[in-house]
Amino acid sequence: MRTRNILMAGLCGLAVGSTSAFSLGHAHGQVLLGRPVDVSFDVHLDPGMDLEAACLSARIVSGENPWGAGQVQVSPLPSVAGRSPAVRVQSFRQADEPVLTIHLSAGCTGSITRTYVFLVDLPDSIVPSTTPIVIPRVEAEAPPAASERSFAGNSGRSGALPTPPGRGETVGRPPEQGGARPPVAEEPAPAVVLAPPVRQARPAQVPASAAKPRPAKP
Repeated sequence: MRTRNILMAGLCGLAVGSTSAFSLGHAHGQVLLGRPVDVSFDVHLDPGMDLEAACLSARIVSGENPWGAGQVQVSPLPSVAGRSPAVRVQSFRQADEPVLTIHLSAGCTGSITRTYVFLVDLPDSIVPSTTPIVIPRVEAEAPPAASERSFAGNSGRSGALPTPPGRGETVGRPPEQGGARPPVAEEPAPAVVLAPPVRQARPAQVPASAAKPRPAKP
């Protein structure tokens, strides 16, 4: 991962005594989120100077929260072939803010301080996702046919479901509005035949002589 550190250096003191024999240089390394701090800084010494006698110290501020001195370790790195003298700053605490500041001081009797500001990077284990998200398409439903809409409208008004026409049958079209209807011939009314009146038969009259009983002979 490419380092995105922004370095801001400021001289916060005056060089006096032996401090004029060296100076602080560039920073190397990067600060990762959720990882302990492990960076180094160049130290330029005059000939005959010893890095061990430089009295180097560091103070770390994560965001706006300063860390205690017991959480920071400073180790001198003597010069080797191909590398100038340097100082290594490590922490026993993980970086938990997007900005981390290191105040590096050098000198025993009179010190100089240089401030380095780092933008905290994400570790390599966190890789942004580039896989596109596939969203399934929803097919639009076809609108109902005109005949189905007419059946649905009639059933909604009458409350009964109509029976769809069978095969070979045709649905009659309603008469067009505003059109003249053809004349319809009126059929003659059937003739009414009246039955003759029925006469009721009267009971036969019995003569009075026949109706009276005759007296018995002695």
